[in-house]
Amino acid sequence: MYYEQIVIILVVNILCALGAWISLSSGVLVLALGSAFSVGAISSAISHAEGVGFPVAILTGATLAALLMGIVYLLNARASGFVFAISTLAAAEALRVLITNIDMFGGALGFTRVRMMNSYSTALVFGCAVTIIAALFDRNGARDSLVAVAENPRLAVTCGINPYRVRAFACVTAGALCGMGGALSVHSTGILEPRSFGFEQGMQILVFGILGGPRWWGPVISAIVLTIVPEIAQFSHEVRMFSYCAILIFALILLPRGLSGGLLRSLPPSFARTFR
Repeated sequence: MYYEQIVIILVVNILCALGAWISLSSGVLVLALGSAFSVGAISSAISHAEGVGFPVAILTGATLAALLMGIVYLLNARASGFVFAISTLAAAEALRVLITNIDMFGGALGFTRVRMMNSYSTALVFGCAVTIIAALFDRNGARDSLVAVAENPRLAVTCGINPYRVRAFACVTAGALCGMGGALSVHSTGILEPRSFGFEQGMQILVFGILGGPRWWGPVISAIVLTIVPEIAQFSHEVRMFSYCAILIFALILLPRGLSGGLLRSLPPSFARTFR
């Protein structure tokens, strides 16, 4: 049972890491991904409690989380950079306060009307499917539009790329992936705390993407490392937190472009092309 729980947590973190990777690839810093995570969790739990099948409930959570991020982006589409990040954070905190004061969603005690997941196989299926799609998305050049908008939006416009649509796609996709992760998480833990809507959860998700770097496999590796290492060191809470923080600090100092960016620069050019 313990190892099944670790597998589910690993899949959840990989989904969230890929969501952060998509949004960061387009040059937008979204601080409301924690809200997408929580909306996906609650909507999936309610759907499953009403008799909807588990896979459909997961997809329902992902859809509503994507809708939330679409609304957040539309409300802040004219902002950019740091202003956009703060605006999304404000939206996330407003939603957290609203949910905390609604009894139907558990209020300050958290949402507990959850039917538990019997097997981790469904989580593995969703995780593998999303990872394969992310790899194909990255390797076939579809991500180039996101990178073009991130690096030079005006030049992207001259190439026929609409920055607003590209960033909207990135935000909606990130919301769907984080919502899917939240749905899988709540069905394995049985509870969703109100703080999951706020800044803390959103920053944890962003760390996976920032540490992972520009290629799809970077966030996957960062999610695996930041999930397994704290579990190995769980014999001591102090050691666990120290190891987590030490990995982040040294990785960001030694690999400022993330794991994938740093590794690609250190490899011989002929070998690095295999991973590009």
